[in-house]
Amino acid sequence: MRNLFKSIFNKKNNDIPINSSQNINNQKDLLYQYIESLENTILKGDLDSILMMNGDLEYKIGAFSAIKFSSEYIKFIHIKGLIGDLVQLTDEEYESRSGDVFFQTYRDNLSDLVAVFFNLGEFTPGDTCDPTLYLSYGKSTGPQSKMYISYYSKGYLEIVDLLSGVERRGHGGLMLNSLLKIVEKLNEKIEVYNLQLYASEFNTGLTYGDFIASSNSMRKITHITGKIVPGRGLTREDLIRFYGRYGFIKDGRLYKDV
Repeated sequence: MRNLFKSIFNKKNNDIPINSSQNINNQKDLLYQYIESLENTILKGDLDSILMMNGDLEYKIGAFSAIKFSSEYIKFIHIKGLIGDLVQLTDEEYESRSGDVFFQTYRDNLSDLVAVFFNLGEFTPGDTCDPTLYLSYGKSTGPQSKMYISYYSKGYLEIVDLLSGVERRGHGGLMLNSLLKIVEKLNEKIEVYNLQLYASEFNTGLTYGDFIASSNSMRKITHITGKIVPGRGLTREDLIRFYGRYGFIKDGRLYKDV
């Protein structure tokens, strides 16, 4: 991507005064092509490839200084902030920046790129665990969008709290829809945990079916629940409408079968 950028930039801007209208238009065209390339890479959802682009973005900022008030540059800064936020998040969540994670990219209601990140390695069925689902929408001085959840061995997941850093962008819905996909991964981990536990401690005189039916096993997640707590300017009715829009309300309470 760096070589592509250099070849286009040199071809379009050679011997053109930096602040000329021709050069500015050339920079806008170049940045548009570069943004398109960035977005295509991000939407493929390969986390390691996305993280590797961070250093390249730092190299690009100076090249586009003449158009820093353009819509193209603003979009570029958003993408740079998104990738920078993911770099920081992955540094905090797991050291190698590769591993057992759920990662999905989306466009929100304003067509901006956002990414949902969940460290599956943080989930251990046999231990008390309260993992966090993150939605990254770029660098921000405001609150981060996230969802706190808890797993219970009886076979359900609780949404402890859901925080959306920006409103009316569909971020809460993207987190809820992602949670349903994450549950599939969590159930796979629960099954592996049960198989290992049965093989190590309960395989003498007890069938696997009987073990799964006993209180010694961890139940797979069959439903999601949680409390509807008004706050942050939202009433109970607001929250019921929000969760209901995504099928998470049953008989007036936060509940969804999975």
